Amino acid sequence: GLRTGQHHAELVHPLHADRGHEHRGHHGHVQQHDRPAAPGLPSAGEPGEQRADVSPAVRHEGPSELRAKDHIAFETAYQIVLDAATTGMSYTQLFTIARYMEHRGYPMRAYKLATLAMAHLNLSYNQDTHPAINDVLWACALSHSLGKNELAAIIPLVVKSVKCATVLSDILRRCTLTTPGMVALHSRRNSGKLMSLDKAPLRQLLDATIGAYINTTHSRLTHISPRHYSEFIEFLSKARETFLMAHDGHIQFTQFIDNLKQIYKGKKKLMMLVRERFG
Repeated sequence: GLRTGQHHAELVHPLHADRGHEHRGHHGHVQQHDRPAAPGLPSAGEPGEQRADVSPAVRHEGPSELRAKDHIAFETAYQIVLDAATTGMSYTQLFTIARYMEHRGYPMRAYKLATLAMAHLNLSYNQDTHPAINDVLWACALSHSLGKNELAAIIPLVVKSVKCATVLSDILRRCTLTTPGMVALHSRRNSGKLMSLDKAPLRQLLDATIGAYINTTHSRLTHISPRHYSEFIEFLSKARETFLMAHDGHIQFTQFIDNLKQIYKGKKKLMMLVRERFG
């Protein structure tokens, strides 16, 4: 289809575009629900429809000239975003443009922008409903789909930016379910086997997740009320699932529980519940 030279608008508008209602499919892919297209931004259903307000001068140009102008505008806008990323842009803006790049069929550019966005993000231990969580999961799914090298490069950024145990364990679980690089099955980069939790990069993610569960547990216990006891026990059960992913996880978890029973022995009712569930 004939394209018009409007990519400046296309790249700028996602900065202000409504994020739209999203939900996540089985493999961490975001599915969009009738997200209204931003002005000048073609929606997913109309990738190449010509705008009615194209100027007469533009109409007389041939498709090849239009494509060339289009491409230059697009490249220029992408470079502007990269240059601004380190200082003048928020992670929300960068994630929005990154998702748009993936939508346009530029997964490596999407990945580059997602890594820049991750550097601006800081999720603390108790922010398990933060609006950026979907973006972090999307960025990890994208990296995982591109291959082991991309996943290995983004995991240290995730570990540095995300301290929330439940988010880290979700990323860890998703990374262990499928082989990295499924998008590039025809290429040699895909080893065809699941990544080991005993080796980098997943070992770093596993250690960070266990560490986050330990830190969060202590933070919660400093000011816990009896009405949160059962929720806390469920949280420890989730922690145990992550501990057990490590080859010595059973021993680590037992030591962790023994430690809790010693430090917080004053909380008799809670420690009784801990003993009932975990011995």
